[in-house]
Amino acid sequence: MRLIHLLLGLFCRLYCRTLRIKVLLPDGKLIPLSEYQFRRVIFAHSERINFANAPTVLLAPFVILLAPGRDGDRAAPFFRSVGCRVVRGSTLRSGATGLRQMIRVLLDHGGPAALSVDGPIGPMGAVKPGIFSCAFHTGRPIIPVGAAAAPCLVFHRSWSQIFLPLPGARQIIVTGDDFHVTDPLTPAALDVLTRELAARLKSAQELAEHLLHSEAE
Repeated sequence: MRLIHLLLGLFCRLYCRTLRIKVLLPDGKLIPLSEYQFRRVIFAHSERINFANAPTVLLAPFVILLAPGRDGDRAAPFFRSVGCRVVRGSTLRSGATGLRQMIRVLLDHGGPAALSVDGPIGPMGAVKPGIFSCAFHTGRPIIPVGAAAAPCLVFHRSWSQIFLPLPGARQIIVTGDDFHVTDPLTPAALDVLTRELAARLKSAQELAEHLLHSEAE
């Protein structure tokens, strides 16, 4: 089994090398993914772009939160094989065991983290509150992320409409401004934070799709 996971990691690295990925920075500069400077932040993204974000975990020691269940069981060995720190749990509730463990790990970890804000069951684009607790207790800013790729395979039967960039695909990743969480997480504050992050994620996703189509013209 360990050999299978190592081979899977090697295959992913070879696959990612075929992708032509550019990152749009908040200042409007478009750079190759290989030039992106990773920091101690929490990247927030939708479940829909999980596969599109996969190449980023090959460039930095990410902390990944995977939901319990069969899908997480299958994904965990792969992420570990490419150097990620895997935490099992869910962001459905801010007091969940997995989230508390995530916070403990991030307090001592020097690399970035990535959280799917609408997983594991959706609905698509609906931000769960756990990411704000994680940001508040670790002092890490949240960076909203959007991504688009062509050609890609869309899994239409999934609730998230997750897509897989095909080998050789062009891809755009949009990163937003740092989103800081410093005030106490009251219900009213969480409502404001949730709506703000959802709007920023929607904007980043729409911009990624627009830039991808513009480059193709």
